[in-house]
Amino acid sequence: MRILEVASGMPDWAGTEKHIMDLSPCLLERGHDLVIGCRAVSEIERRAKAARIPTIQLEMRRDTEWRQLPVFVRAMRGKFDVVHIHHYLDYIVPAAAARLARVPAVVMTRHLPHPFGSRATAFVGSRVLYDRIIAVSDFIQQVLIESGVASNRICVVKNGADPAPWQQVQENHIRNELPVPPDAFLVGAAGRLFSGKGFDVLVRAIGLTRERGLPVHCAIAGSGDEMQNLKTLRAQLGLTDAVHLLGFRNDVPALFAAADAVAVPSTWAEPFGYVVIEGMASGRPVIGSRIGGIPEIITPDVGYLTPAGDANAIALCDLNGGAGAGAVVAPGVDGFEGSDFALHGFGAEAEDFCRAIEGEGEIGDVRGGDGDARMRVRRRGFRNCRGGVVVGRILIMRRGACRLGCGVEASA
Repeated sequence: MRILEVASGMPDWAGTEKHIMDLSPCLLERGHDLVIGCRAVSEIERRAKAARIPTIQLEMRRDTEWRQLPVFVRAMRGKFDVVHIHHYLDYIVPAAAARLARVPAVVMTRHLPHPFGSRATAFVGSRVLYDRIIAVSDFIQQVLIESGVASNRICVVKNGADPAPWQQVQENHIRNELPVPPDAFLVGAAGRLFSGKGFDVLVRAIGLTRERGLPVHCAIAGSGDEMQNLKTLRAQLGLTDAVHLLGFRNDVPALFAAADAVAVPSTWAEPFGYVVIEGMASGRPVIGSRIGGIPEIITPDVGYLTPAGDANAIALCDLNGGAGAGAVVAPGVDGFEGSDFALHGFGAEAEDFCRAIEGEGEIGDVRGGDGDARMRVRRRGFRNCRGGVVVGRILIMRRGACRLGCGVEASA
């Protein structure tokens, strides 16, 4: 297959970009031709070039930047069998371009826990612009179904991780750098610093644990708007020497290797939780919030679930490695290799799904939300018109508000 991974709306580095950079090598290794369409001088372009993955320059600054439509059509026409779209800025224009370019299969992966704004936009998103939607967790699948997407238009393909970078055996510099005493219990965490990640909850939990006399430290890797608030909270609780705010790091595998446990204290509904499987791949027990897609990953044999936002519950986990009822256990490297979250399984599932969609043919049934009205949509029936794009008998307008997801008003 010839596959275009669209990352034109992604200026930063987060879970969605990581998903693309994990998936792309898997598909290339399986013999497919793959290109990443991304912004110039973006982090994903830099990493793709370092990994020798082909890129083309595509850019979306707004979700309704229709002047980019001909650029995408030229980039796609006659060159790809599958166009795979990930980011809310790319949901409309690149998908419409793929239809105009007569790409056989157009697929969206839904990475965020936001519903479609209405049943009408759910219909357009799942029946007209896209052949199918991939959900990264059962939780996301349920969100989509509740917003009006038929279950047979969704496939769940959970993220995976390559265990190799997370299984470091060489001498580790992290504890000396921070510094953390050799006998201290170190909790590692990583992610973008915004309020929904719950790092303030983790800081409070460290304070509560140290009040019990346990020599616990935590190190948080990441940058974002909450950095100053976390520094202020750390000072207020007298934890300057115990809570280490590292900023953005490229050596998170080394941090997790130095840690005794990994924490994912999210207070928002994480769609999946990459850090959870990265902690598992490191062979570390994971303490995570019982919210969103996280409970699908953390089972009693790999970690411990706590109520979201409950610092006391995290503190009550036996962080010092005892055998109490709250003790967490490590999954072990061998256990992760054989789990559902190893990267080879993730790549195989995504490949099988794209093959199935690409092979469905030129004409597909589209059934209305009432289950009775039916129309036939020909992929070659897409054309430009003044003010928008005609898809069968549906006009995707350049102006006129609707919602295609992520809680952002979009013109569609």
